[in-house]
Amino acid sequence: MASSPPDPLKFSGVPSQQLPLRFPLQQKATFDAFVVGRNAELIHRLERLPEENDFALLWLWGAAGVGRSHLLQAVCHSAGAILPRVAYLPAREFNGSTESLAEFGNFQLVCIDDLQVWLESEAHQLSLMALYQELYRKRSKLVVTADRVPSRYAYCFADLASRFQAASTYEVSGLDDAAKYEYLKRQALKRGLILEDGVLNYLFNRVARDLPALLDLLDRLDISAMSRQRRLTIPFVREELGL
Repeated sequence: MASSPPDPLKFSGVPSQQLPLRFPLQQKATFDAFVVGRNAELIHRLERLPEENDFALLWLWGAAGVGRSHLLQAVCHSAGAILPRVAYLPAREFNGSTESLAEFGNFQLVCIDDLQVWLESEAHQLSLMALYQELYRKRSKLVVTADRVPSRYAYCFADLASRFQAASTYEVSGLDDAAKYEYLKRQALKRGLILEDGVLNYLFNRVARDLPALLDLLDRLDISAMSRQRRLTIPFVREELGL
């Protein structure tokens, strides 16, 4: 009898009964890999969240590229070692019916990424209200990310509005260019590369400046520089990236 194929819903490296994640986490999305910047208070709260004994609702907001999804997945990585049932739900990818959200009422921690997507639907708002009430009753934790503060959205239900607007709200602050420069230089040195200011200036004037995109770019340059035995110079970067 042929063996069953691996369950695509299990998160590699962590027992499924301990961390029943429906959507895979990025292995690099941990607290250790996050550049703290002005987010020290928020990270401290997230790190101790699984050990809190009462219900908690945290609302993380900020512009695209500042690390909202990274932090939400880091919470799941960290909490999976402590709590038996943790859920990470990216609203843009979740294709289940609104009723299927009810199953997560039995979890100790539910993390919803890009919550604003669900706030566009009355049916999803109703399901969110039911989920909130169940998590509150069981003294579980709910952490959500969005692109604005809770008061900036339109709600179909006054009860949902009041509960979300009472959340512990944190802005996820991005790094300024100077901090990104220093961080990228350190990351390059770890790879055995020298990333000079002139090359950084050239890149910053031509590519997206959000940190995840810059790190992906550094990975690409690292692989190419190693295979071609080249230094990170402006001519090499121009040739490699077609800039």
